[in-house]
Amino acid sequence: MALSQELNDTGVTANLLLARTIDVKREKVGHPTPENSSWSTPEELTAGILYLLSNEAGTVNGAKIPLYGAH
Repeated sequence: MALSQELNDTGVTANLLLARTIDVKREKVGHPTPENSSWSTPEELTAGILYLLSNEAGTVNGAKIPLYGAH
């Protein structure tokens, strides 16, 4: 990822959370199917964002983090 390379050694990071479909209706929880098993819930996306904003993720740069569930 070009942006992460440009930001190297600046203290700023650039990462991607990869989601196929955002399950805003929580269908994979309420009515799980093989088709929706890889969907990401808003809570999963939020958890990923909060991790990337944390001190623990300070050295994570240029990562492509898949949030595809148990597919």
